Amino acid sequence: MLATGAAADTAVPSQQAARTAAWGRAAMTWHVEIKKWHAVATWTWNAGDDVCGICRMPFDGCPPDGKFPGDDSPVVWGVCGHAFHLQCITKWLSAQTEQRCPFCRRAWEFKELEQVEGAGAGEAMAEDS
Repeated sequence: MLATGAAADTAVPSQQAARTAAWGRAAMTWHVEIKKWHAVATWTWNAGDDVCGICRMPFDGCPPDGKFPGDDSPVVWGVCGHAFHLQCITKWLSAQTEQRCPFCRRAWEFKELEQVEGAGAGEAMAEDS
């Protein structure tokens, strides 16, 4: 009879431990509330090179004649595939007697905007004008 009592005594603490562990897990639920969000992002021009071939300044930076990077200093491509700051290529072309690319010396023509894949007809027409 003593052996049965000992077995019963040892079973009770293990059952209590299991109940306490289960209760502890249920009581340890977390509730997180976000009160403030501060997002940070970066962008780059997809020009195949990091710097303008004329002024040697980064495309995401400011050319020598520009005041602000980004939309105030756009990057333009020629049909030859070379990219420059708009201010730089405009200054280059105005100083030359022949309108040629500074890299490959082909006749310079600005590359037309291409329709973005998945864009509607109205958006593509707005880009072309």
